[in-house]
Amino acid sequence: MEDAVILMIFGFIIYIFPTIVAYSRNTLNKNTVFVLNLFLGWTVIGWIICLAMAFKKDMPTNINLEISQKEDT
Repeated sequence: MEDAVILMIFGFIIYIFPTIVAYSRNTLNKNTVFVLNLFLGWTVIGWIICLAMAFKKDMPTNINLEISQKEDT
């Protein structure tokens, strides 16, 4: 009986591993990873997609681009 409980806990941790990674890395899409992992994590492809999203590097959001405009004289 104790072995079954340990196996269930281990399985649950593996199941939510993409969510754990996303929240520990504080990615921008951590809530999306959580929802997709919750509903599609039981499929192997859904779990792999969630894991890839969790490890994906965030693009910087505060890039200041200056566009120089030439004035026609």
